[in-house]
Amino acid sequence: MTFWFKSSLGNHVLRDHAGMGGICALVFAYFMGPLPAITFWLTTLLVDVDHYLQFLVYGRLRHWSLPKFLNFHLYLFENVRGNDKFLTVHVFHTVEFFTFATAACVLLDAPLLWGCLAGLLTHLVTDFWHLKRYGIYGRRANSYIEYFRRFNSLKNAGIDADAPFRDSIKNLESLYP
Repeated sequence: MTFWFKSSLGNHVLRDHAGMGGICALVFAYFMGPLPAITFWLTTLLVDVDHYLQFLVYGRLRHWSLPKFLNFHLYLFENVRGNDKFLTVHVFHTVEFFTFATAACVLLDAPLLWGCLAGLLTHLVTDFWHLKRYGIYGRRANSYIEYFRRFNSLKNAGIDADAPFRDSIKNLESLYP
């Protein structure tokens, strides 16, 4: 198995979210100040906490370690390409969450929230670029409405959309008995 940090997935997180987010945060600091820039950079990284939540749910709260989490998603990533039956949704990567975050920024008009919103947008753009680059853009639903519509369509066709996640957990349990 590929080490996570040497994989294209690891490079995406380290290079795109941490690296590009950090460079953008420096530019952001010039316009908005240091504190909003820090929230911008942290948001570009922490948006992916929903991937960890997904790992906890599919692992039924049995697995909590970071290496297991990383291997869970690396296995999924390596097995998603070419699998048009794969479907996922991440709560902080949805139109619904982005709409909520935008509304909070407009209503509260707090510089820190604007930093978070800009970090969220930067994160989503780098994810879009990454998913398109690897030919897996359509594997993640961009809203819950889309997810449930597509999930039910797969289910009606006799396809178990949760199978890849269970396979990833089985693989994980074979690596970490």
